[in-house]
Amino acid sequence: MSIPNSSAAGSGSRASLRSPRFGLLVLAFFTLSSIAMAQGNAVGESSQVIELTMPAVTITLNSDAEWRAPKRVEFDRQGRVLVLYRDNKKASRDGNWHLLRVSDVLGVSPRTQSLSFAPIEEPADPDGSRKWDSAHGFLLVNDKGTLAYAVFDGDVVTRKPGPDTLNGLRNIESRGFTNAVAIDLEAFRVVVKRDISRESGFEPPIVNADGNLLVLRTAKDSFTVTALGPELNEQTSQVIRALEASEGRDIAACSVERIDVIQCRVRNEVVRMIPYGKRNFIQLEKGWRIDGTLFPSQGDWVVAAYTMNGNGQLSDNKLWRFDNEGKSVLSSTFLGPICHQGWQASVISQDGKSLLLSCYETKDILDTFFPLSRADLQLFDAVALRLRATLNLSTRPTNNYAVWHDDGKTEIAVLRDGKKLDMYRIVDPP
Repeated sequence: MSIPNSSAAGSGSRASLRSPRFGLLVLAFFTLSSIAMAQGNAVGESSQVIELTMPAVTITLNSDAEWRAPKRVEFDRQGRVLVLYRDNKKASRDGNWHLLRVSDVLGVSPRTQSLSFAPIEEPADPDGSRKWDSAHGFLLVNDKGTLAYAVFDGDVVTRKPGPDTLNGLRNIESRGFTNAVAIDLEAFRVVVKRDISRESGFEPPIVNADGNLLVLRTAKDSFTVTALGPELNEQTSQVIRALEASEGRDIAACSVERIDVIQCRVRNEVVRMIPYGKRNFIQLEKGWRIDGTLFPSQGDWVVAAYTMNGNGQLSDNKLWRFDNEGKSVLSSTFLGPICHQGWQASVISQDGKSLLLSCYETKDILDTFFPLSRADLQLFDAVALRLRATLNLSTRPTNNYAVWHDDGKTEIAVLRDGKKLDMYRIVDPP
């Protein structure tokens, strides 16, 4: 919840090995021998769903991480863990945003590198407690693992002349922004940072096979996809006509597939928008709703979908696998235990083999407060659509997570409030 990255060059950015300001503390919940034993049990019981109750390793990163600010965790192509967060207290001459890279995270002596930087702009609000409310952050890595993009968006809110409130509402005006930072992962330094508000809306960006950052901007009658190169310079852009209202389609959301194709979810189907129209792509039976983004997986696409009964309650919930022509090739059994807001495909490993599903539920307190009451993850074999493991998350901290698969094993990273990193490992069945 991979989340769905921008940078700047200059002498201010630095990379340091084992920097004292980022104390790396490994809490040995499991020794390496017990990790190996857990792996053996997982292999021996290939048909059994594994309940992950305790991390193999917990790493304390920084107790001063700003929990309200966007934070992200991701794996690079070598399986090292990347953590993006903002320090709330320890001001640095290089900036209060940090990218940590943790190597050998499940080994005897994990190693960390730290890179500090400042984005071009941060959210602002006269009420300081609100400034992170509309902020988002993304961390994306290219296929070669040599470059990362950090992308931030948010609002700058200012008071308008006159009283503080009008008709019970704050007397304010706001301006949205998006900026990006490109980071060289080999030299571990900031390459460049740039305001990309003109090219980007608030839809999640992606990185294409060429290593370019693709951003999407939506207008009333069109989409514009822009490819930004490793130095965030514009490589090319493509305007794609939007679906017309007269077509009677209820678009839930759109996302970039490639520079000249956008996927739009419309009730029980997904259509591909191209420069001069649309192509039908995926269609389920009437009553089904596609839920969330399609994830590429070994040449196919994986997505969750659900149905509702006459009382407006979820009645069926499945994973589906489609080929690149939109033909259904496989569906899972019912996703359970039931998630009243639906199990949603959240993040997939780089090789398309391990998929994390998430379930979040809230409770209603006097129709005013809606605190989180449930936060669960399920690990699926994305190719066979089989449940491998379950993981119950705490509802107290904010959690970000990522998944990695390689060499017959899956690793799950869970970032808690940007302060602690929990690591889990599951071995593939024989």
